[in-house]
Amino acid sequence: MTTIRPTLHLQTFERRGRSFGPCYRRKSPPCATASFTLFAAVVWLGLSGHPAYARSNVQRDVEGYAVATCLLKQQEPFLKDQGALWADGIVQRSHGDIEDFRSVADAVDADIAKKPMAMARRESDPMHAAPVPVPYCAEIIDDPSVRAAIDKAIKKLTPAYRRAKK
Repeated sequence: MTTIRPTLHLQTFERRGRSFGPCYRRKSPPCATASFTLFAAVVWLGLSGHPAYARSNVQRDVEGYAVATCLLKQQEPFLKDQGALWADGIVQRSHGDIEDFRSVADAVDADIAKKPMAMARRESDPMHAAPVPVPYCAEIIDDPSVRAAIDKAIKKLTPAYRRAKK
């Protein structure tokens, strides 16, 4: 068994042919400037990073309904069943008018009709491509026509979700 041991390489500054040793031990101007620059960069990156945000309930429900609708339209019975269960769960917990969800479903149906199914090749049979409906459905919410219907539904449903939250 091979053991990999990490090694620490410290940079040394050389001036006029002499080594001044590792930078972390010295308080000379080049080392102090390098240390301050590194510290400032770390602090800036930490403070300016974009925090992760959770999706709102209305966004989660409308986007989930779009993906569930796509799964409902697939040929595999398991995917159809999962799509139906997911869509039913969303409708049961949702707030607002169900017609807003229907507009998203109509946009998904139209997109599926015009966009071909994603295909991938297996290593065992590289000459034949197989459909990959799960990533296809997961990415359908990013298609412009579906995204427009989602955004419109979110805008209409947001007041109902806010009222239910109180």
